[in-house]
Amino acid sequence: MRHVMCIKEVTMRKVFFLLAVLLPIHAIALSTVDLAWDAPADASRVAGYRVCYGAVAGSHPACLDAGTALTISIPSLPDGNYFFAAKSYAANGQESGWSNEVALTLNSTPPGAPANLRTVTVKVAVKFINGKPVISAIVSR
Repeated sequence: MRHVMCIKEVTMRKVFFLLAVLLPIHAIALSTVDLAWDAPADASRVAGYRVCYGAVAGSHPACLDAGTALTISIPSLPDGNYFFAAKSYAANGQESGWSNEVALTLNSTPPGAPANLRTVTVKVAVKFINGKPVISAIVSR
Protein backbone atom coordinates (compact mmCIF):
# COMPACT_ATOMS: atom_id res chain seq x y z
CA MET A 1 0.00 0.00 0.00
CA ARG A 2 1.34 3.39 -0.91
CA HIS A 3 1.01 6.30 1.53
CA VAL A 4 0.81 9.80 0.18
CA MET A 5 1.43 12.74 2.49
CA CYS A 6 1.23 16.35 1.64
CA ILE A 7 4.22 18.61 2.26
CA LYS A 8 2.45 20.32 5.14
CA GLU A 9 2.17 17.04 7.09
CA VAL A 10 5.81 16.12 6.46
CA THR A 11 6.97 19.60 7.51
CA MET A 12 4.91 19.48 10.71
CA ARG A 13 6.33 16.06 11.56
CA LYS A 14 9.85 17.39 11.08
CA VAL A 15 9.11 20.39 13.28
CA PHE A 16 7.71 18.19 16.06
CA PHE A 17 10.68 15.84 15.76
CA LEU A 18 13.13 18.74 15.98
CA LEU A 19 11.31 20.20 18.97
CA ALA A 20 11.35 16.84 20.71
CA VAL A 21 15.07 16.43 20.09
CA LEU A 22 16.23 19.99 20.70
CA LEU A 23 14.04 21.09 23.59
CA PRO A 24 14.40 19.38 26.96
CA ILE A 25 11.15 18.00 28.23
CA HIS A 26 10.42 18.63 31.89
CA ALA A 27 7.55 16.90 33.58
CA ILE A 28 5.43 19.27 35.61
CA ALA A 29 3.68 17.73 38.57
CA LEU A 30 0.16 19.01 39.05
CA SER A 31 -1.89 18.52 42.19
CA THR A 32 -5.57 18.57 43.01
CA VAL A 33 -6.69 20.36 46.17
CA ASP A 34 -9.99 19.39 47.81
CA LEU A 35 -11.67 22.04 49.98
CA ALA A 36 -14.75 21.85 52.20
CA TRP A 37 -16.64 24.39 54.32
CA ASP A 38 -19.75 24.75 56.45
CA ALA A 39 -22.86 26.57 55.32
CA PRO A 40 -23.63 29.88 57.05
CA ALA A 41 -26.47 30.15 59.57
CA ASP A 42 -28.72 31.77 56.93
CA ALA A 43 -28.05 29.03 54.35
CA SER A 44 -31.56 29.37 52.92
CA ARG A 45 -30.46 32.67 51.31
CA VAL A 46 -27.37 31.15 49.69
CA ALA A 47 -27.58 30.52 45.94
CA GLY A 48 -24.00 29.25 45.74
CA TYR A 49 -20.37 29.49 46.77
CA ARG A 50 -17.34 30.92 45.03
CA VAL A 51 -13.90 29.63 46.02
CA CYS A 52 -10.96 31.82 45.08
CA TYR A 53 -7.21 31.40 45.42
CA GLY A 54 -3.90 33.03 44.68
CA ALA A 55 -0.19 32.93 45.46
CA VAL A 56 -0.25 35.86 47.89
CA ALA A 57 -2.13 36.06 51.19
CA GLY A 58 -5.24 38.20 50.88
CA SER A 59 -5.19 38.10 47.06
CA HIS A 60 -7.46 35.57 45.35
CA PRO A 61 -7.58 36.32 41.60
CA ALA A 62 -8.53 32.82 40.42
CA CYS A 63 -12.09 31.77 41.27
CA LEU A 64 -14.25 28.70 40.77
CA ASP A 65 -17.99 28.44 41.34
CA ALA A 66 -18.95 25.48 43.52
CA GLY A 67 -22.67 25.96 43.04
CA THR A 68 -24.53 24.88 46.18
CA ALA A 69 -22.01 22.15 47.05
CA LEU A 70 -20.04 22.46 50.27
CA THR A 71 -16.90 21.00 48.68
CA ILE A 72 -14.83 21.64 45.60
CA SER A 73 -11.81 20.09 43.92
CA ILE A 74 -9.33 22.43 42.29
CA PRO A 75 -7.31 20.44 39.73
CA SER A 76 -4.06 21.05 37.89
CA LEU A 77 -2.23 23.22 40.41
CA PRO A 78 1.56 23.29 39.97
CA ASP A 79 3.89 23.33 42.97
CA GLY A 80 3.83 26.58 44.92
CA ASN A 81 2.17 28.48 47.76
CA TYR A 82 -1.58 28.96 47.64
CA PHE A 83 -4.09 30.90 49.72
CA PHE A 84 -7.75 29.89 49.47
CA ALA A 85 -10.89 31.69 50.64
CA ALA A 86 -14.60 31.39 49.87
CA LYS A 87 -17.65 33.61 49.59
CA SER A 88 -21.32 32.77 49.45
CA TYR A 89 -23.62 34.60 47.10
CA ALA A 90 -27.37 35.20 46.90
CA ALA A 91 -29.60 34.81 43.85
CA ASN A 92 -29.56 38.61 43.33
CA GLY A 93 -25.73 38.61 43.12
CA GLN A 94 -24.96 39.92 46.60
CA GLU A 95 -21.82 38.37 48.07
CA SER A 96 -20.81 37.68 51.63
CA GLY A 97 -17.47 38.65 53.06
CA TRP A 98 -14.52 36.29 52.76
CA SER A 99 -14.31 33.11 54.80
CA ASN A 100 -11.16 32.39 56.75
CA GLU A 101 -8.14 31.98 54.51
CA VAL A 102 -6.41 28.61 54.21
CA ALA A 103 -2.73 28.48 53.24
CA LEU A 104 -1.22 25.46 51.53
CA THR A 105 2.17 24.71 50.00
CA LEU A 106 2.24 22.12 47.24
CA ASN A 107 5.55 20.37 46.81
CA SER A 108 5.58 17.26 44.67
CA THR A 109 9.35 16.92 44.75
CA PRO A 110 10.04 13.35 45.82
CA PRO A 111 12.11 12.76 48.94
CA GLY A 112 15.79 11.93 48.65
CA ALA A 113 16.83 8.40 47.72
CA PRO A 114 17.85 5.98 50.45
CA ALA A 115 21.59 5.84 51.04
CA ASN A 116 24.04 3.06 51.81
CA LEU A 117 21.93 0.14 50.57
CA ARG A 118 23.61 -3.16 51.43
CA THR A 119 22.84 -6.82 51.72
CA VAL A 120 22.07 -8.39 55.05
CA THR A 121 22.13 -12.15 55.46
CA VAL A 122 19.81 -13.72 57.97
CA LYS A 123 19.98 -17.43 58.61
CA VAL A 124 17.53 -19.12 60.88
CA ALA A 125 17.90 -22.72 61.96
CA VAL A 126 15.41 -24.78 63.91
CA LYS A 127 16.60 -27.88 65.68
CA PHE A 128 14.61 -30.24 67.80
CA ILE A 129 16.24 -31.32 71.02
CA ASN A 130 14.25 -33.76 73.10
CA GLY A 131 11.20 -32.93 70.97
CA LYS A 132 11.40 -29.19 71.66
CA PRO A 133 12.31 -26.66 68.96
CA VAL A 134 15.51 -24.67 69.50
CA ILE A 135 15.87 -21.67 67.22
CA SER A 136 19.20 -20.13 66.36
CA ALA A 137 19.79 -17.13 64.13
CA ILE A 138 22.89 -15.69 62.50
CA VAL A 139 22.87 -12.15 61.19
CA SER A 140 25.79 -10.94 59.12
CA ARG A 141 26.40 -7.63 57.44
